[in-house]
Amino acid sequence: MIMANTRNRTAQSALIGYYEKIGRVSQLMVEAAENADWTTLAEAESVCEQLIRQMKSIGEPATKLDAAARRRRLEILRAILADDAKIREITQPWVSQVAPYVGARARRAKRA
Repeated sequence: MIMANTRNRTAQSALIGYYEKIGRVSQLMVEAAENADWTTLAEAESVCEQLIRQMKSIGEPATKLDAAARRRRLEILRAILADDAKIREITQPWVSQVAPYVGARARRAKRA
């Protein structure tokens, strides 16, 4: 039982560590996009992909994380999603220009 708890804590620590690293790289990606540093943005995206692959090798977070770690994971994921939205605003400004029209068209289609 002690070995299982130790393994779970080790896996939990490793998972949260990966989420935190991905969060830091996500922030770097925002900075790179804001500075139009597309090389750094692409490199950081590659680093994120590598970290995600490594993290997946640990296993399913739901089975490895306690309540406090799950809350921390959600905080990090929310920050990453916010960063992703910022990056998309910068790299795909046309989306915000087209979105009102797409939404209006979808609403009209539902009414028809």
